[in-house]
Amino acid sequence: MRIGGGAIVCLGWLAACPLGAQSLPEVTIEPEVRALIAIKQRMRASLEEVPEFVCGQTIRRIRVNEEQRRKLEKRMAKARARGRNLRETTLAEYSDVVRLEVAVVDGVELYSWPGAAFEPIPPAELVGFGLMADGALFSFARSIFLTRQAVIRFAGEQDLDGRPALRFDYEVSYFTSGYTITTVSGSAKVAFRGSFWADRDSYALLRLDKEGVDLPPELGLVAATARIDYQQATIDGRELTLPRRAVDELRAMDGAVSRNEATFEGCRRFVAGSSLSFDVTEDITAPEVLEPTTRPVRTLPVIPSGLTLRLRLVAAVRGEKAVVGDAVTAELRQDVEVEGRTLARKGDQVRGRVRRLQRLGGEDAPYYAVALSFDTLETADGAAPVHAKLIDVQDARGISRSEPSQLRVEASRRRNFGFETYGGGIETSASVEEVDLGIDGLETFYVPGERWVLPKGFGLTLETTGP
Repeated sequence: MRIGGGAIVCLGWLAACPLGAQSLPEVTIEPEVRALIAIKQRMRASLEEVPEFVCGQTIRRIRVNEEQRRKLEKRMAKARARGRNLRETTLAEYSDVVRLEVAVVDGVELYSWPGAAFEPIPPAELVGFGLMADGALFSFARSIFLTRQAVIRFAGEQDLDGRPALRFDYEVSYFTSGYTITTVSGSAKVAFRGSFWADRDSYALLRLDKEGVDLPPELGLVAATARIDYQQATIDGRELTLPRRAVDELRAMDGAVSRNEATFEGCRRFVAGSSLSFDVTEDITAPEVLEPTTRPVRTLPVIPSGLTLRLRLVAAVRGEKAVVGDAVTAELRQDVEVEGRTLARKGDQVRGRVRRLQRLGGEDAPYYAVALSFDTLETADGAAPVHAKLIDVQDARGISRSEPSQLRVEASRRRNFGFETYGGGIETSASVEEVDLGIDGLETFYVPGERWVLPKGFGLTLETTGP
């Protein structure tokens, strides 16, 4: 083949070279490069070509000071020696448990309470307090495998939980990072690094680790880490690589640790108006909630402010079963009237959710901070939005509006939350908490003991605040 002024180039893979002509060296690809290409192709199929889908997410959260952390680490070491791990501890060992739904729609992660509509609200803002992180289901993996943010190096073969695996290390610089951490001291974008492991034969992703690098002193942290374990899941007949479990941990300079362990269950295709019910495994049991046989569909005007709603729970809320995000139902104990007109009658139901269920106090005298929110009044004529605040609870079994002063401890609440956007619109973030002030707009009451119950018929009094 003649190019330009008589130069001869032989394309040996297309045709035989004439005798005496020079041939190009054979191009080869190292096995680890081939493996990385295959891993990225598999992840691209799961991250870019997947149908829109939704998963249930259960988040177990722990926040402990240095002394509590040391005791917890001793218990964890003993548990591991017996073949157990943190996920198999009792519910009481967690500060609280949160149940959400997360959907991936048009490449964006959306969050909601179980059965509620999805909105573009970050999970920390939805929940309102405590350490929350996003990106585990979709965005974080996409930033590693589908963009050029990460510099990746082969680190050899390793045995991962008895499975032959290929390990790769990666680094993401500050200038290309989209990882933001927010604490009460401030907010900062940070560089990060980590490793990932893939099955040696199938190239399926098994695990992905992340560690924040050069954390600014104003964050008050000495470490920020995350780990995501993956599984193969089938949606619409297609095998996809999706997270099974994600663990985020922040270690403060004062020795305190905030740790979240999220599990993903019941992943399925997302359709408009999707709501999801999923079976919760291990030590979390679905709460007992009474559902009406029919629900009103007509939307009524918002209930005006200044009205008193006297309620009683339709079903008990049990501390060993309930988690943040569970639906709760109460009924009116008396009619609601305005200027001689009856807006709602005794027995009409008011629906809401458990918004806070946080373990406080020491081991000798534990107690729980509880907050319930109610947002919908259902009458024979339809459903009306409700905005109300708690003004009283039934004085029963030591339940009180006041936190026991002799047991006051440092609790947690998210105040500031920040987002940072990756190239290509990928977002991920984390936030940590401060001294307990409750949740904005919600009143907290306190329940003593380790195993407690808000019984059926438990009384609450609300005052409507208007839209």
